Amino acid sequence: MAGSKPNVLFIMSDDHTSQAVGAYNSRLAELDPTPNIDRLFREGVVFDNTFCTNAICTPSRASILTGQYSQTNGVLDLYDGLPAERQHLPREFSEAGYTTAQFGKWHLRTAPDAFDYYYTLPGQGKYFDPDLYSNQEGTPTDYRFDSQLTMNVNLIENEGHSTDVITDRMLHWLEEDRPKDKPFFCCLHYKAPHDMFDHHPRYDAYLEDVEIPEPDNLYNQPATGFGSIATRGENDELIHVIGASISKRNHKRNMGMHMEVDPETEDQEYTHLAYQRYLKKYLRCVKGIDDNVKRVFDALEEQGLMDNTIIVYTGDQGMFLGEHDFMDKRWIYEEAMRMPFLVRYPKGGQAGVRNDWLIDNSDFAPTLLEMTGIPIPDYMQGRSFAGAMSGEA
Repeated sequence: MAGSKPNVLFIMSDDHTSQAVGAYNSRLAELDPTPNIDRLFREGVVFDNTFCTNAICTPSRASILTGQYSQTNGVLDLYDGLPAERQHLPREFSEAGYTTAQFGKWHLRTAPDAFDYYYTLPGQGKYFDPDLYSNQEGTPTDYRFDSQLTMNVNLIENEGHSTDVITDRMLHWLEEDRPKDKPFFCCLHYKAPHDMFDHHPRYDAYLEDVEIPEPDNLYNQPATGFGSIATRGENDELIHVIGASISKRNHKRNMGMHMEVDPETEDQEYTHLAYQRYLKKYLRCVKGIDDNVKRVFDALEEQGLMDNTIIVYTGDQGMFLGEHDFMDKRWIYEEAMRMPFLVRYPKGGQAGVRNDWLIDNSDFAPTLLEMTGIPIPDYMQGRSFAGAMSGEA
């Protein structure tokens, strides 16, 4: 019966870093950026030491879905795919009697065919009027996913902002199309707040007159700089061309360029303006996610599902929000590697708990399986941290 096993709702946003989740008490917490996501901490557990094994989107997502490290699952960069037979987590849930669904960002090139039901963004997807492809409906179309991949998919055109559209599709499935006699495993994955941070216009005024707190090391770099000769070059010959910056340091890609700061602006003011514009656009995207998470929570409450659903919120890796004068991710510093991970587990008996276990994204799959009573297969390399939900030492 559907009520005998807990449902699982796995929410993930692209590039949503722990610094921009209120529960992590970063310098941005005073802005209260995620009051609805923070409910998972108030009624569950927040994990302070969660890290990805590779701080770029596609390999991280593959580790989450397989419970394996990249060299095992074969997804090493942005151009590797994950065929259905290696989409292990939805397969294990299906074999255990769950209905499975995937909505939104996927970014694994091959289609999410191990899921019973999907409405998925092709490639990076668009922020506005996003196309989705599906195994339920759509018009067969040859669609260009990226510079190296075109696939024939069942395409559906949509109007609106991607965060709203993805939520709409998920809620329709939850309320109308979901088999009510089976528990569910549902992946709700947002494009936001991936660059270039195109928020819905309803958030234009959000934080407009607020000075966003800045990281201590945005301006004040060590005398020897960050990084080794491998990233700085001999006599610092590489610092102007690698490591996307907030300041003018990187001549090829810096946030001032993207935020249209006048290049004649004095250096420190240029960095300040670039950072302020960047963070406001980023946090407006986060606000859109948080508001939509509330829509999902409300729907779960209305259908009487909230207290029999394990809810996870995470990002696909970390993100630099000006720390070390960096933007983007990729670099093996803590801000890029650390992931938010919050869990509301009604049967776990803990609320408002901080946990300091050291975990990584290959551990997510075995943990969700153990929490739902499904045996962990030997091929998964990650370790379950389900015991943390009930206070295990």
